[in-house]
Amino acid sequence: MIKCIFHPPAPPRRPVHPPSRNTRRRPPARAGTSAPPRFPGAPQRRSCLPHGVRRLLPLVLACGIMAVGTYRPAVAARWRVTLARLDRAGYFVKLKRAKVMHWSRRGELTLRLPGGHTRTLAATDVLHLNAFVPARGAGSPRRRRGGWKLVLRNGNVLFGRPVRAPAGDVAIDVYGPGTVRIPIKLVAGLGRRPSTVIPVRAADHDTLYLSNGDKLAGAFVALGGSSLQWSSSLGRTRIPLTRIDRFVLGGPVGKIAVSGGGERLRLIGANRLDAQWIQWRAGTIRFPGPAGDILECPAANLRGISIYGGRVRWLADLAPASCRQVSYFNGHWPLGINRNVLGRPLEVNRRRYTHGLGMHVRTTLTYALHGIYTKFVFIPAMDDSAHPFGRARLLVAADKKIIYRSAILAPGRAVKPVVLSVRGVHTLVLQTLGVGRYGVRGRVDWLNAALLR
Repeated sequence: MIKCIFHPPAPPRRPVHPPSRNTRRRPPARAGTSAPPRFPGAPQRRSCLPHGVRRLLPLVLACGIMAVGTYRPAVAARWRVTLARLDRAGYFVKLKRAKVMHWSRRGELTLRLPGGHTRTLAATDVLHLNAFVPARGAGSPRRRRGGWKLVLRNGNVLFGRPVRAPAGDVAIDVYGPGTVRIPIKLVAGLGRRPSTVIPVRAADHDTLYLSNGDKLAGAFVALGGSSLQWSSSLGRTRIPLTRIDRFVLGGPVGKIAVSGGGERLRLIGANRLDAQWIQWRAGTIRFPGPAGDILECPAANLRGISIYGGRVRWLADLAPASCRQVSYFNGHWPLGINRNVLGRPLEVNRRRYTHGLGMHVRTTLTYALHGIYTKFVFIPAMDDSAHPFGRARLLVAADKKIIYRSAILAPGRAVKPVVLSVRGVHTLVLQTLGVGRYGVRGRVDWLNAALLR
């Protein structure tokens, strides 16, 4: 018997062509795709670009997309306006992303809020303005004109290049307002930047410090664009600015008298100037300079404006009637004006504050209010430099009556504002008390301490 086994016929073999040099083997088609599989030998799609260019093209496109995404056209500044009013929590009311439309000579400030409606405020109802979104397109804030620092007796600072000025004035070329003239009696000193802090002291003579370390006592005569005229026992001499490090002016301390309040302008480049009034219109501000001339500056060069003489008076700007301290180990801790007792910035919970007082424990401050204020607001806290063992208590008395006694303060704890009524109060006393042996590191901060009318 013959057994037959039948095998199914094998499928016909497709002709295999040798691969071409200009073609590459394509991967098999994915399952579920509508495109039919390309069989071997079919004509392949060729790119007109070389292989290196095809690899570089996605990177070029990605860089272009990033460049388009980071491009931002020049826009107007948006301001954060702080009002001289308190909310329910005790913080100052803030208007965010407002656009300044007009600021008249009389002090009326017109704002355009994000909702589209406008609001007009009196200058006395505004505490300060800060650039929330700085304006672009008006110049770089890092631009400098020269390397000189001019310090005024009222705390204003100007950075720029000295230029020639009339007799009795000192002029400096500042980025933004241009040439600013300052009377001699208002100048504390002029020094190269960076240089040491120019002290403000009363003396009968001026002091000139040369670059080689020598100093010469005499009297300031005039300042030009490249030299300084100095009068001393050697006679009147002309000294090039390249040989001068700084000079300090003596004599009686004078301050700019501002009646009815004013504004402190903070310009780009760390420049600060006080003005009795400000006029803001069409992106340009005009204000009187220290010498009485009218200065003009683009509004885009502003970084902030502080209103003083209004409804709010920072306690740091008010001189205390008396300051008494019972020291540890015969040591004395000075009162910190917008600084802590170590002379460093006020910092609580890793956040810095601009306004406030730094006091050590066992210190008593007395202020004369004359009954013109209604509220006293502050944030009690321990400075971060007292970490971890600093402890203290705060005490506030109004006309010999205790109106506030705090709990034990410690570093790292949450802080909240305190609002006290001081209506009709003539004498305000602030006292810091130590807590046992931890009072040695009792570095207390009265943050944002202010008096409201």
